[in-house]
Amino acid sequence: MNTGVLPAMAGKGDHIFIDELNHASIIDGCRMSLAQRIKYKHNDIFDLGRKLNRVKNSAGVKLIVTDGIFSMDGDIAKLDRIVMEANKHNAFTFVDCAHAIGVLGNHGAGTASHYGITDQVDLIGGTFSKSMASVGGFVAGNKDVIDYLNHASRSYMFSASLPPASTASVLASLRLIKSDDSFRQRLWENTRYALRLMREHNLDIGLAETPIIPIYIRDSILTFRVARKLLDKGIYVNPVVAPGVKENDALLRFSLTAAHSKEQIEHAIEIISQVVKSYVPKESLCH
Repeated sequence: MNTGVLPAMAGKGDHIFIDELNHASIIDGCRMSLAQRIKYKHNDIFDLGRKLNRVKNSAGVKLIVTDGIFSMDGDIAKLDRIVMEANKHNAFTFVDCAHAIGVLGNHGAGTASHYGITDQVDLIGGTFSKSMASVGGFVAGNKDVIDYLNHASRSYMFSASLPPASTASVLASLRLIKSDDSFRQRLWENTRYALRLMREHNLDIGLAETPIIPIYIRDSILTFRVARKLLDKGIYVNPVVAPGVKENDALLRFSLTAAHSKEQIEHAIEIISQVVKSYVPKESLCH
């Protein structure tokens, strides 16, 4: 989705502004575009405004792109303030809600819905591979922009259609998401419970606030060792190391679902706490 939208929306003489912690697919989409890529500090609206101001006299397109929920750190984009900054500088906004659809907003409608600004965001994209457990993705916007993307997005024009079974599973998931909010509510109950337990165990989880919870080890080799030890004990977490993140931000990616029980969460966090504390120096905890 990102590799199709970004090169079509911005080209030579244009500028794309991206959060430094945006997903790799956004980075790849920018690399495929001829636009100048400008990074701003993570969730730092002042830095975004400062860098938008640098190109205020440019005649080209200015496009701000952000994750809705950041895929590794698990925090939420300050989309309401990003939109305000975009309006000041006549810039377009594009939010990738890959990790927010089914999680944030009214019945899981995403980050823009979470802030009540769906009609103020120019483009909302996402994937069917997370909460909808299928393949493919989407981008939504006003009719003129979508008509343009239908003819300008190379990945759309030169890709085969989704398999019918995958499309049917997405439609079934959407119907369930819209009609029954209990799964999303249970997910947030589990998230709040897990966050509280992790903080009680003095695990370093940064600014985590969503079902994606980073447990920072802050050393790539140690992260692999901890993840392997946890796997031996029946606990699976994703080790995320450099260059996927900065070396000092190496982490275990703890992801919750609505299907997890309180007992499973308690057991997992207890084991993780024991293993992490056996590998990581005490002074490094609660970084």
